[in-house]
Amino acid sequence: MHNIPLYVPPGHALVYLFGISAAALPLVGRHAAGIRQVVVGIATAWAVAGVTVLPLTGHRLDLLGASMLPLLAWCILRSRRGTMFAAIWLATATLEIAGTLAGDWTWVTVAPWSHLAAGNPPSAIAAGYAIIDGSVALVAAALAALPALVRRSRASYAPVGTSAAPTR
Repeated sequence: MHNIPLYVPPGHALVYLFGISAAALPLVGRHAAGIRQVVVGIATAWAVAGVTVLPLTGHRLDLLGASMLPLLAWCILRSRRGTMFAAIWLATATLEIAGTLAGDWTWVTVAPWSHLAAGNPPSAIAAGYAIIDGSVALVAAALAALPALVRRSRASYAPVGTSAAPTR
């Protein structure tokens, strides 16, 4: 895509790295449950405002953010990496608000695949990191299981005309 600046892909990796690093801090670890709850509370307030108050004040309707909120909340409150996702939301929200207010970028008014109205920025867009994280975990598990599947497949294969048990 010719319109994406070169800093965007590594920037996404840095946001993920920030989430991992922040979640590993002792201070954050001591207050993890409270941090998770506060982040979900702020994200929820923003998502609710995006479908109620913000459109009335001249901002855009944010159905995309509101639709992603349940996934974000589940990842923050229920997953093993919830504190990391809370930190990712904080970093993403800060960067998105600063970038859109400065005019560095603008979110499309309607999301391409879902065709949902999107805020500028969408409130719970950080749930996209959860989707990426889950997708990578599934692909990694499938790749890790591949050698065992190949071994089982080879072990069950017997050339035509032989009845001997396969050897290892």
